[in-house]
Amino acid sequence: MKFVLIFFSLLSFNLLADDQELCRNSLEKYYSKNLDELNSISKEKRSRVESKIYKRIIDEKEWLEEQNSNFSYYNQIDDFTGDGTYRTNFRPTYSYMKSFCSKGKFRKGILDTGGAEDSRWMIRKVCRSGNCSPIQIYVTGEFNRFRTEDPTSYYYGINRVFAKDIGDFSHTSIDLDLEFDSSSNAIYTFHLGLNLTEQQFEKILDIGKDVSIRIYSNSLYSSSSNYMTLNFPIGMFKVFNTGINSN
Repeated sequence: MKFVLIFFSLLSFNLLADDQELCRNSLEKYYSKNLDELNSISKEKRSRVESKIYKRIIDEKEWLEEQNSNFSYYNQIDDFTGDGTYRTNFRPTYSYMKSFCSKGKFRKGILDTGGAEDSRWMIRKVCRSGNCSPIQIYVTGEFNRFRTEDPTSYYYGINRVFAKDIGDFSHTSIDLDLEFDSSSNAIYTFHLGLNLTEQQFEKILDIGKDVSIRIYSNSLYSSSSNYMTLNFPIGMFKVFNTGINSN
């Protein structure tokens, strides 16, 4: 299993008492700006604390911009039947938590991705004989990343999929693969479809920000929690929407 930490997670530096308010104000100021706006004020004079926060937020925004790039759209249409498959390329999911000020420290946020072999996703839609499937987020990854003691129970116990700001999704359990590595350790790879209504897809586009989805299971064998949270860049939804509406 690959697990790559892109930047330092939750590293911190101490703040003097007079720096507490400056830290909070700096975070609010710089998070409210996009990359172009941040780069345009690069030569402004800043205190030591504010300078570190400024550079950190640029790192975060550059990383997030990278996650929202390199998307592609494909379709395969039978010119006899009109049947078609419409999809994006695969991209890794990611985790992100903003930096924050707490208890006399500035704490750097978490930025990480498991890489293409760990947790990947795409958007797809399939049409056959005049009938089309829902728009589906297809996601696949290794279950040991999510620290569950019984992957089979966890996978087949999935009973709710909920997206923040969007609501409940239906889901399709596609497959659960089992293989063994060179040390005879079991590796479980799940394949899951998260089904979106047209209204939900449109709402995602209207909101215009990355989508955070939590997948719950009624499994009794989870060693940490009964859910896993995955994040999906809004850029993929935009590319799929442009592609499918151009056909």
